Amino acid sequence: MDQRELEVQTEDRCDNYAMLSRLFRSEVDKELLADLIESPVAEPTGNELFDSGYARVRAYLDAIDDLDRFKSALAIDYCLAFLGYGVDPDKADEAGSNAAYPYESIYRTGSKSLGGDHCAEVSDAFRACMFAPKRDRLIADDHIACELEFMQYLANSELTALRAGELAAAAGTRKKELEFLEGHLLAWIGSFGEAVAKFAETDFYTGLLAMTQGWLELDAEYLREVCATEREGAR
Repeated sequence: MDQRELEVQTEDRCDNYAMLSRLFRSEVDKELLADLIESPVAEPTGNELFDSGYARVRAYLDAIDDLDRFKSALAIDYCLAFLGYGVDPDKADEAGSNAAYPYESIYRTGSKSLGGDHCAEVSDAFRACMFAPKRDRLIADDHIACELEFMQYLANSELTALRAGELAAAAGTRKKELEFLEGHLLAWIGSFGEAVAKFAETDFYTGLLAMTQGWLELDAEYLREVCATEREGAR
């Protein structure tokens, strides 16, 4: 892969991470929903999770005939799935959780509580790269929207280095991306997806989780290949 191809791929990755971060950060507003409906149909990737998840999301979007009504339905489902507002108590899991709270520490510690070592590691990674996430109403740095935003930030840093011809800096940033992806997002996205499947009521959000997990797997595969090629070239 030559430098121009790397730039195009990295720019696309920035856009993908930005969109995923936005979709998990808060409810979908009317403008975003309209943009999603009009977005081009994605080509199959060969990743079963991504392709099946995208198919569910696309089918949901294609069925929309009233933006206001479906926007409201998605807002309700976001609150049900991720915030626990209005959830049937009978849906609570064995630990008593009544939502798929989107924080890494909940799924990595098994205690259903925020904070701890995993959250601290995420915060340390942010500080080391001089990254400050858009916290808004998010409680902790290990919210999935913050972690996805961090991947966007790193990919954008890589893109800036590539465009400046600073290939060593780009390679170093790429290594950080893979380390964070493997050490954090991929370590809990599967468990998070299982929780979302329990609490979400629309194919949009269950599909989004499958699509996100598939995308993270695809991106990790891409980063491993590029890093391996660079190691071979350095010998």
